[in-house]
Amino acid sequence: MPTPFEPSTTPDSPAQKESFWMGSLRALSVALRQGRWLPTSDAEHHKAEVEILEAVQSPHRQEMVEVKPGEYLNTLVVGDESKKEEVVVMLHGYGGGIGTFVGTYDAVTPHAKVYSLDMVGFSRSSMVPYKSCTAPEKAEEILVDYLEKWVEKMGIEKFTIVGHSFGGYVAANYSKRHPERVTRLVLADPWGVPAMPPDQKKPHWLIRTLATISGSNPLAFLRGAGPVGPLLFERARPDLINRFAEAAGGRKDAMLSYIYHSCARTTVGDKMFKDLSTGFGWARRPLISWMGTEMPSTIPVTILYGQRTWMNIAAGRQMAADLARTRPVNFEVVSAAGHNLFVDNKEEFNHLLVEGLKGRLRTVSPLPPNVTQS
Repeated sequence: MPTPFEPSTTPDSPAQKESFWMGSLRALSVALRQGRWLPTSDAEHHKAEVEILEAVQSPHRQEMVEVKPGEYLNTLVVGDESKKEEVVVMLHGYGGGIGTFVGTYDAVTPHAKVYSLDMVGFSRSSMVPYKSCTAPEKAEEILVDYLEKWVEKMGIEKFTIVGHSFGGYVAANYSKRHPERVTRLVLADPWGVPAMPPDQKKPHWLIRTLATISGSNPLAFLRGAGPVGPLLFERARPDLINRFAEAAGGRKDAMLSYIYHSCARTTVGDKMFKDLSTGFGWARRPLISWMGTEMPSTIPVTILYGQRTWMNIAAGRQMAADLARTRPVNFEVVSAAGHNLFVDNKEEFNHLLVEGLKGRLRTVSPLPPNVTQS
């Protein structure tokens, strides 16, 4: 049975030359023959995941870890499990999964055993019951609680936790609540650092309209597009697909499929992100407002940003200087990289990550005692 990701419809094929509308009609025709509106399934998602993970050269295994009865977190373990060594836990960003770090695992495993997982409500992990609410603490509690139950199931005692984007926000909250487990916190282009400015301008009317239609769940529009979704996704960000595919050893078709399914199937994570954010993508409880005073001083912090990121690097520097009052803090900018710094400049990101794990990066000077965060 044909799918939107068969070779006949990949970016390098003749089908790519057809117009968007012809492609949309073809996708609708396929949907009618298949009898389904949303062209995604766990089987297709898993198939793409397996293919891109073939790029990982280190010994690895993937498993579904049952953290509560009938509820599972998709898990990847990379490295020699027989060795007792440093452990690194990696958390993906919004709409991502274990496959997004495919270009980093081999760089870390000579120095540590790596555990990577799809957070609850994301990608191939369980879409647990969740009712949207107005309290961001509820969503934080669920994400941290499932992560801690997973840590217990895996038998991990202490580890460095690495989080990209939204995963960085979750990693920070986990570290605050379970400091006895965290040996180092690494934030890679973290989401949720600055507060929303009081004079924040409204986005373009089209963005506001799409947000209203989708109920402000960012990925709902992609799901609502149904069979046309993969085509929209491919046409909107071919640069993103190409960079991730390069990190996966050139597996472009599989990476396109994997990223689409990861986004389309993240229904519960979408709701939690909505509850944690305000305006258009600002955190209700920004990290800069509490990290300096509430993050246990026993946890050293490494913060990495992409040079061309759309995240607020200045706010990140400010937060780093505040944290440096009570612990060692590293702050580095990955050159020629945007938000997805681990694929934009894989070599430099991997180098800085490993150096950070070893505590060999330069430390940040703390803010003077009489200076407070703005």
